[in-house]
Amino acid sequence: MKEVTYHLRRSGEWVERLGDGTEESHARMLAAIPEVWRFTVELTSADDSEQRLCEASIIPATAEVAAAWQKTVSETFARATLPVPPAPSYFYLDARKGLHSEHLGILLAEMQFLPRAYPDATW
Repeated sequence: MKEVTYHLRRSGEWVERLGDGTEESHARMLAAIPEVWRFTVELTSADDSEQRLCEASIIPATAEVAAAWQKTVSETFARATLPVPPAPSYFYLDARKGLHSEHLGILLAEMQFLPRAYPDATW
């Protein structure tokens, strides 16, 4: 939880710094937000498995998590002088179903390099 809190604070600070920074940084943030915003649909929806976990009180209700996330994003964007886009309604990729962008392959190759190069290594 400590690390997650750190990353939330740090990323929020960067959004504020860039959004309310120079004209150039503000313009770049305005251009970047739509590129990544579409991926947020997974943060605010639950599949059947997650719905059952919510009903069993194993994980928090998706609506509660989505509301807290939306509040944090709205407050951060307001401080950064950035508009909050409308919630995405659908996106063709779905990590829960194994549908990822082409970028995942590059990331996996990078992360798998050491174990493949040194299969007997332990850490």
